[in-house]
Amino acid sequence: MNKQTINDIQFLDIFNLDDIQRIQDLFADATGVASIITHPDGTPITRPSNFCRLCNEIIRKTDVGLKNCFKSDAEIGRPNCSGPIIQPCLSGGLWDAGASIIVGGKHIANWLIGQVRNEELNPQQMLNYAKEIGSDQEDFMRALEEVPVMSKDKFEKVARMLFSFTREISSKAYQNSQLKQSIDENNRAEEELLKSEILNRTLIKHLPQRIFVKDPDSKYILCNDVYSRDLGIDSKDIVGKNDFDYFSRELAEKYQTDDKNVISEGIQKEFDEKYSISSQEKWTHVNKVPYRDANDQIVGVLGIFEDITERKLREEEILLKNDLLQTMNAEKDKFFSIIAHDLRSPLSAFVEATQILAEEIQTMNIDEIKEITLSMKSSATNIYTLLENLLEWSRLKRDGLDFVPVKLNLKEKVNDCINVLSESARKKEIQINDSIPSEIEVCADNHMFDTIVRNLISNAIKFTRAGGKVTVEAFYNIDHLVEVKVSDSGIGMTPELKEKLFLLSEKTNRPGTEGEPSTGLGLLLCKEFIEKHGVKIWVECDVGICSTFNFTINSEKKQK
Repeated sequence: MNKQTINDIQFLDIFNLDDIQRIQDLFADATGVASIITHPDGTPITRPSNFCRLCNEIIRKTDVGLKNCFKSDAEIGRPNCSGPIIQPCLSGGLWDAGASIIVGGKHIANWLIGQVRNEELNPQQMLNYAKEIGSDQEDFMRALEEVPVMSKDKFEKVARMLFSFTREISSKAYQNSQLKQSIDENNRAEEELLKSEILNRTLIKHLPQRIFVKDPDSKYILCNDVYSRDLGIDSKDIVGKNDFDYFSRELAEKYQTDDKNVISEGIQKEFDEKYSISSQEKWTHVNKVPYRDANDQIVGVLGIFEDITERKLREEEILLKNDLLQTMNAEKDKFFSIIAHDLRSPLSAFVEATQILAEEIQTMNIDEIKEITLSMKSSATNIYTLLENLLEWSRLKRDGLDFVPVKLNLKEKVNDCINVLSESARKKEIQINDSIPSEIEVCADNHMFDTIVRNLISNAIKFTRAGGKVTVEAFYNIDHLVEVKVSDSGIGMTPELKEKLFLLSEKTNRPGTEGEPSTGLGLLLCKEFIEKHGVKIWVECDVGICSTFNFTINSEKKQK
């Protein structure tokens, strides 16, 4: 773009409003903040996302409040290339942040977030502001209580993420805008050239694109040096030949069909094609048009080839990034599901138990108190286990877990895990047996291996009825790996559930035989940790009868 074009560029010249609105809404939902994109002077471009009632229905409904809001939006969104601007709103005092959107050195918009409160908010100052703008003070304070609470540190992290995101999409949008303009200009130039009688053999010969002209029988009339070099033949030797002399029968037939369609229909046709030169695959954009004589009669077909390999590689990269984004979204959804549902249940039970204890302890006997405290212990244990798995999963996804394989005695490690879970087994009168030879030693990360075994045995206990049995056995398989089996006499699972068991995107949580909570996250951790060791996990089961989880692990004998 030239300087004049950059000065004239506007936000909606390079962004689609529906697309950016959808991205803004998703961002606001994911982070829990209010969000809007405005012009540099603070006037809105997009519809507000997650705006709180205090700002949207009270402050902005007053003339003074609305004026102050626009002024604050412009201040927070002022140009700043070093990072987000974070400060209390000038119209009410809630915490806001802004990232200026700058393309080609021009400030074209602001992405604003906020409407959160934290420990630094002054309620009396807010009450004074309600009086200043003429709103009902009681309704103002009730609406203030509805405003989301977020720590200053977390809000700053969200703002920094927004700043990085806006820089990235602004850069890409600007590049796409430049590319589109360049393509449009090239297309217009090519159209004028193709319509003009100035186009001749000399021009074709010296153009950098690969160009040829064929007669109605698809025989070459001429081609330029670039095209002939790709075929490895002198351009003079190509004249009079056809595609069957240089390409496979399948490709030659396709090319001739394309040529005949262009000539018979008298219209331009464009398509992308993959081809190989010296064993490197490449992509080309083919533009074929009718070739006309001085009397405007179609006498053949003219083809122009443009190398688009780099663009195709970028498209493939975008597809890979989209796949990664979908995976990240699935992980986010899994976390939110666990936090919103599975964590709430044991927390609610714990809170309810403490409330009963606080309100009725004076009238309770020792057995009733013991029953309540045991319930609290059970809830706390479930909460701790869930949080531990969540933290493990989070650290794993952030590459925050070190992988340090060491020599471990398998029987000792399994017995340590059994001892930890013995109380859970005792309550359900479940017998845990191991038939692991004492001499088997494995090479594994100590912490990860503990998590694997503990989760598999815990699940076996959870889905086994009272009085049942859990068995752990191990042996060397034909690949000289140690194969470990954790079997139970439990409720088994359906083939449909078995297929979904290790998929992050599927819901596999179900209660244990005595209502124990289950998220499915433990098995996902097991799979990730086992694959970290370069081995695998699988399950065998019968509905209503039993389940056996099998995994392999490297033996110390094999390492030596």
